[in-house]
Amino acid sequence: VSGDRPVRIAPGSSKNISLGFEPDRDGPVTATLTLDPRGPTTSLQTIAIDGTGITADADLNDSTAGFGELGVNETRTQRVELSNNGSAPFVITGVSITGSEPDAFSVAGLSRSELGAGESTTFAVSVNTTDVNRGDLTAEVAISTNEKTVTASAGATVTEPDIGVQRAVQADAFGTTRLGTTSTTTIQVNNTGTDVLEVENLTVAGADPAGFTVVETPENNTIPAADSG
Repeated sequence: VSGDRPVRIAPGSSKNISLGFEPDRDGPVTATLTLDPRGPTTSLQTIAIDGTGITADADLNDSTAGFGELGVNETRTQRVELSNNGSAPFVITGVSITGSEPDAFSVAGLSRSELGAGESTTFAVSVNTTDVNRGDLTAEVAISTNEKTVTASAGATVTEPDIGVQRAVQADAFGTTRLGTTSTTTIQVNNTGTDVLEVENLTVAGADPAGFTVVETPENNTIPAADSG
């Protein structure tokens, strides 16, 4: 009620009383307003007051966007749903990405600027591992509204093969080899990385390439991560 001074109303006239409504919860709110007329023949007047409090409630359908393992120079995308579970609209005010590798993640497709009560919209969260070193990537995607900010954690693991191999094969590895016969030795190739290593295009070059041949290669020309062939 605006004002706390007595209100005088002349006979045959009227005045307005201003009421304010500031609900502290969502849903119906009730109260009564009592008027105390000062006169010998008047009595208290009670007026019922009703209002409805409404609020927006932004929410994401998933608090985590996990992309699993990806190789280098790969892109993967997930859809995330933003919903308004409240009874009032909210305005989308911004999008931000923070964390250890924020540049590896992006958000696209959040074209709605406002969501009404009960409405939802989807957007894309993507990870791109171009020029990213192998290892774990983490970030936090934040959608800001005029009511609150909702967040989802994003994560991925970048895998990449790495080769380890002896740099020379000495003559004593073959022993004494008679002309017209073939002796063999092995060269161990190690995959010290975190993804499958593909071994292809094995060629022999140098001063005397005709004297050497590749006899056997790893099965399917691949070496699993942390293995050798």
